[in-house]
Amino acid sequence: MAHTPHARDAAAGPELVGRSTMTPPASASAQTETHSPVQRAVRSSVAALCMLFAGCAGIQQHEVHQQQKQAFDTKGERLHAYMTSGKAAVDAGQTKQSTYYAKLYNLLNEPPVGPVDRIYMRGTARMVQASRQYEAGTITRQQLDATRRDVNVAAQEETAQLQAREQAQGK
Repeated sequence: MAHTPHARDAAAGPELVGRSTMTPPASASAQTETHSPVQRAVRSSVAALCMLFAGCAGIQQHEVHQQQKQAFDTKGERLHAYMTSGKAAVDAGQTKQSTYYAKLYNLLNEPPVGPVDRIYMRGTARMVQASRQYEAGTITRQQLDATRRDVNVAAQEETAQLQAREQAQGK
């Protein structure tokens, strides 16, 4: 008898004729399966590949997180540099406060934009408006300073609430 899957199926009985050797007959479900060394090696390889891919996905997530962190750090450095130089320009009378705050808003709005950026964008938008009112003479310096204090307090409170929510969620 030739040693082919079909010849072996035919020799095993009519119920197996035409079936693949990889598919066990219905009556074999109660029997203990035995696997050839090749099948065990293939299954081990598949399991190892799954673990490898899962590990690679974890590494990829870490790399993505690192890239995001780097993007936020770079943005933070740009913001800090602008705030330092922009504040000096306002103090020297070279730039209007409304222009300073408008540019600060635009920098905050550049990607990546996180939840804290949105908090500061709201405050900066209020400061653009208050600065324009001050420059137009419709509010006093004391009113502008009071608005700045209110904006700072509100931003600190919102940031603290955001941090508390993130800690409660386990982030």
